[in-house]
Amino acid sequence: MFSSAKNTSRILSTADERPLERALAQARDGAAVIDRTLRSHGRVSIRDYGREILKPPPPSVQGAGDFIAVARELTCELFGEETAAMLAADLEKNPAALTANHHGVDYFAQSVQGSLIFALMQREQAGGRKTALVLSCGNIPLDNITYPQGVLIYGLGAGAVDSAPRKMPIFSNKLRRWIVCVSPGYTPVMIERASNAAAGLEKDKAISPEICRTLKDLLEKDYGDPAITGMPDYSRQATMLNHRIWRRLHVSHRRVPRLICLELEKVAARLVRMDIRHPERLVSRVFFDPYLRALVFEALNGHRACWQNGPTTFGADGRPSEPILPRRGTHFFWGASDDGRKFPLYVDGGRSGAAVMTGADNRGRRVEYPFRPESIDDLIGQNRLIPSVFTCFLAIALARGVNCLGGYYQAEYLPRMQAGVIRALSGASADRNMAEAIGGVPTDRYLSGMQTVMIEREDNLLLPAGPLEIMAGNGLTDLDAERILAMTVEDAHLASLFETIPDIVPGEAADPSWKYRLARDSYDALRDRTVVK
Repeated sequence: MFSSAKNTSRILSTADERPLERALAQARDGAAVIDRTLRSHGRVSIRDYGREILKPPPPSVQGAGDFIAVARELTCELFGEETAAMLAADLEKNPAALTANHHGVDYFAQSVQGSLIFALMQREQAGGRKTALVLSCGNIPLDNITYPQGVLIYGLGAGAVDSAPRKMPIFSNKLRRWIVCVSPGYTPVMIERASNAAAGLEKDKAISPEICRTLKDLLEKDYGDPAITGMPDYSRQATMLNHRIWRRLHVSHRRVPRLICLELEKVAARLVRMDIRHPERLVSRVFFDPYLRALVFEALNGHRACWQNGPTTFGADGRPSEPILPRRGTHFFWGASDDGRKFPLYVDGGRSGAAVMTGADNRGRRVEYPFRPESIDDLIGQNRLIPSVFTCFLAIALARGVNCLGGYYQAEYLPRMQAGVIRALSGASADRNMAEAIGGVPTDRYLSGMQTVMIEREDNLLLPAGPLEIMAGNGLTDLDAERILAMTVEDAHLASLFETIPDIVPGEAADPSWKYRLARDSYDALRDRTVVK
């Protein structure tokens, strides 16, 4: 039905093709993993696709035990021992997590529905799973595209399609550049201001009375719950609110796994603190062996989610001469400044082992930290160091073999990280067994860019459904869940193009009429193939 040739978006006649057809071709052209997935599994049901990507991983370098213990500990702190024990039991059977999302209270339809698909896939596993673990990236600012700063509203009034989703802030714009993982929590004053803003939107007919009632009830009963407002930071508040919102989405909870959304960096930080005092562990080897560290820096130079170094020189003994200073990215950790912003840190040190992390914050103030276990441990505890994406996956996926189901970028960069670390380890005979074990970790499994639930407007338009729209539409039933699992992977990608294209091909979505044309074509093509609220 849809062309899969490379550069299709530049070949097809824009006068003849439909908006959905053109957008899908552009998505396939812009993200290789989307094209590969649709070639191999486009006509497969979501249920069967889940069976493929959730195959248990082989034994790993260190085993998943530490990861399971950390996930259980963090879950118990927020949700109690019963839920934590369920999660641990599920991870023992199959250590898998969705890692495609950004942290914060999630209203972004693509990630909310990705979590929904993942949870239903977990339910379908042999013996069933009672939980679904989401590890979401927290080193993003509050005004990121997923908008952890506040609320995204898709169900807007007539004539407002081109501005969907509408942003309604909860945090002040003064905090918009704070990264989620170190952001302070919202306050009761912020919640009251947001509730008044929702009422104002209804009065102006910008949102429906149903959306307004749903939002105000959520703000009062869940955001305003002292058990959540009393949390010391936004990361914990978001974890609890995502859990509450998840329960509101479903009419029946009998067969729906409990959604546990933990911050990726919080999990990784605890694992790193365990590893750095054990020289035989992968994280410690990569961090503190100067020769291996330099090989890793070189192997991953210029790759997405890693760093771009200056030239590496080697001494007469064949070992790299440091420093290796990157021009882009960061080495292992981001620094966190007093005003909540991240900045890059570069590992600089010679063969004496006296390495340091150096960098400058957004105000140009220079920092220098000793690069040794006790210093790293202390700085993580003070929220001065935030594990980078590379470090998170080094500790969680490569060392412990966790099956991390990612988005269209992760499915490209994580296999490259894996290959780079293997190449570096293979340079020393003592590390070849470790390299072989890392090679068995699944790193290209993809679960993103898919939606299955949409909202219908009176003017024959179909738009994505965020959590507010699903709740206002009386929630999801068991029949809805079965329909979601029966949808094809291709149809789920079509339903998500409203949000995939602005991320992959932002220039296309800049056309003021683009969203309207896509929503109109979606109505014709998808109203009988998706769950419509």
